Amino acid sequence: MVAKAETRDQQQPAFEPDFVKEFMVQRQGKWVVLYAGLLHLAHKRGLVGIETEMLQYPTADNGNTAIARARVMIEQDGKIKTFTGIGDANPGNVAKPMAIHTVRMSETRAKSRALRDAVDVGVAALEELAEGEEGVTKGPSAPSGAEQPQQSSRTTPAARLPVYVALQIGDKQYQVPKEFEQLTERDHHDYAFWVEKIWAAKDVQELGEIAKDLRDQAAILPEPVYQQLVRVGQARKKKLMEAADGNRTAA
Repeated sequence: MVAKAETRDQQQPAFEPDFVKEFMVQRQGKWVVLYAGLLHLAHKRGLVGIETEMLQYPTADNGNTAIARARVMIEQDGKIKTFTGIGDANPGNVAKPMAIHTVRMSETRAKSRALRDAVDVGVAALEELAEGEEGVTKGPSAPSGAEQPQQSSRTTPAARLPVYVALQIGDKQYQVPKEFEQLTERDHHDYAFWVEKIWAAKDVQELGEIAKDLRDQAAILPEPVYQQLVRVGQARKKKLMEAADGNRTAA
């Protein structure tokens, strides 16, 4: 019997293996990129800034559809180049947990489209796709056909106190909830990526931007990962505020 050849959509994208493992997923046999991966590439390629504006706010008259425009500025060869994208979102084309956040989702989709043009990524971003998470397979490291964690409405981190264990991720060790032992390697790397990003924040404003990006990923992150990242963000905010208070006192 002749094995069925993979279609172009099913073939692994021509990115570095580490990037595919960290930032690519498959949906119904097609590869898509995560917003976090686009942002990662943009920073590596000279990201200067991202601006967004709302073109339409959701109302009953427009089907509760939010529309946003994004501009991504990249410095290339000493010149600033601008790339634009439009994103729309309504309760019918976003995942159920994000149905009340259509303004934010339209902004994320607009940024994703502008970023894809800026870093020359031809595949769609996961955040651009319509409602429904079925058929998503996380990265090459996930077992084929593995069931993905079910997403539910987020509870407050304080609602449950996790038992912590040491977990080696890459060349670093993290203290994480014991639930992490049931997650995939890809989930562990997602967690490590966001933790490093959170602790790299230099002030509360930068941390707020990171928190906003993290909330945009809430629908696709496993519940334990998202909740622990919220706790890490709260701890980082406390440290930054203490440092700011110390600087004001010294002055």
